[in-house]
Amino acid sequence: MNDLVCFDVGRRMSGFAQFINAGLVRAGHASFDELIERFGPIDQPGTRVLVEFPNKEKHRKEIPLDDLLQLARRCGRLEEHYVSRGYAVDLVRPTDWKGSVPKQVMCDRTLSRLVRDERALLPLRVRAKNHDHNMLDAVGIGLWKLGRLR
Repeated sequence: MNDLVCFDVGRRMSGFAQFINAGLVRAGHASFDELIERFGPIDQPGTRVLVEFPNKEKHRKEIPLDDLLQLARRCGRLEEHYVSRGYAVDLVRPTDWKGSVPKQVMCDRTLSRLVRDERALLPLRVRAKNHDHNMLDAVGIGLWKLGRLR
């Protein structure tokens, strides 16, 4: 299982990462409505799809229930999109792949596990000139599944 497509669905932006032969080949971020159109097609048979599925952990700040329901609904739409096309889909809880590590620490750790050519694939956010955290989470999920994030 070295071919993966990973998603981290966010409230405003969502992240995407694709790994072929355990190497990152593309990544990005977009609004959810653009996500499948821009990043959804998969040309690799046997690719496994990973979608971060929200959960409300005790250590996190209060998240409005409506936001959690919206994120869960979007995750379900992604799952159905790929299952209906014959792909295996795993819903991954944040605590499964990153535990309770703070967001910025996890983003830095994810970046540190990429080789230079992989880091060069990551687009910067236009105004902020840094990487979108949802995209880095999608990359991190893939690295975790591949055993590259320890």
